[in-house]
Amino acid sequence: MSEEEKKRQQRLAKERISAARRRRAEGKEDVSEKINMDVTEVEDPVELREALGSAIDRRHRNERELMMKILDESTDIRESTKTMSKEDRDNKLEELSELRRLWRQSDSKDPIHHSNILKEAAAHVIETVLIQQQEGGESTSDEEVKVNLLSDLQILQDNETRLLLENLDSKDIPTLQSLVKHQIMKDEEESCENVAHVIFDKVGKGDKTGAEEGENSQLIDALEQKYETLKDKLLEAVLKEEMGEAEWDKLSDKEKQEKLVELKMKEKKLRQEGKDDEAAALFEKLLENDQVIGQILGDEGKDEEQSAEERERRKEKLREEREAQGLPVDEETLDSLVDQEEKEKKQKRRRNVLENLDMMLEDEKAALLRMLKNQHSHIEQEKQRQLAIAKLRHDQRRMKREEKLDSAALIITLGKEAQEFHKQK
Repeated sequence: MSEEEKKRQQRLAKERISAARRRRAEGKEDVSEKINMDVTEVEDPVELREALGSAIDRRHRNERELMMKILDESTDIRESTKTMSKEDRDNKLEELSELRRLWRQSDSKDPIHHSNILKEAAAHVIETVLIQQQEGGESTSDEEVKVNLLSDLQILQDNETRLLLENLDSKDIPTLQSLVKHQIMKDEEESCENVAHVIFDKVGKGDKTGAEEGENSQLIDALEQKYETLKDKLLEAVLKEEMGEAEWDKLSDKEKQEKLVELKMKEKKLRQEGKDDEAAALFEKLLENDQVIGQILGDEGKDEEQSAEERERRKEKLREEREAQGLPVDEETLDSLVDQEEKEKKQKRRRNVLENLDMMLEDEKAALLRMLKNQHSHIEQEKQRQLAIAKLRHDQRRMKREEKLDSAALIITLGKEAQEFHKQK
């Protein structure tokens, strides 16, 4: 982007912020007219293209209004951020990012709760940017940071509009109808994805999909969401065990989300501090359930014959080593040694359940990307990509509906079996 375009966006942002403040002072709102049309009844491509443009404009305007509102309303929260360390601010932003992810996944999406999450995040981001500028020897005001954030949002929206409106003449009627419906739905949800993207990405707390994974970003996002849902189920099971299921069920969605994030951040902090035993203790009751944890970590994936073969190979290796050292090699001794090794291996694998899930995610991601790379044509690659995305999203929805953790864990096991099938394709 040219320096001239950057300055133009900043001037426009400054003008919009001033206009929004005047409207609020006068008790007015910038309300754009809703698109009242049954898209499925419209078969005129010109009308559908116009409706798409209007739907995008309306959603973007609402995003800008929310951004300007939370930036100004974050001023009061900022006082509490001034005394926080960089580590505390980073942790708080990660916590808020997690809360927003849970809000997106919840059935009851309270827009006020969402706005408060973004408002608090904005306060921490503004303070972080100001400190970074000061440490770099630059002088920046609160107002300049707000203008820059709104300018970033405008640029992101312009890029999105350009991509959405590209090659519309080549789109058929069903595709145009789908595009319009999707824009209307996103606006009605009030998820304001672009606002969240700008706020959390400003200090590196947004999505971190690599450039080399760009065309697979939807696939990777679906995979990550599936594993995040299982983590949520795991943490929820811990909290139910701790509080009692009846007390847990009394909590509102917002209270449940806050407790889940609090436990997740606590586990992560313990792990970062090297307190693995304390982190594992959070899952002590669940770790006693071999069936559940076995499904999550893949222990159930091996049949008895495979396990017996691996055990015999290990015994044979131990026999050779011990014979060379002149040590006893009777069956009882070897069985006892292998039993001890398996016990220690299992304890090590289960020492940090969430960390193991992260490693499983990376393994499945690598397998999916490898499967796509092995396709013989771009058309077949795209077909397999869309099939994989659909399956991952289906698995995630099933997990969200499951009340019991072991059912959710079973879906992961089934997913891994399906992935083994994909590897062979």
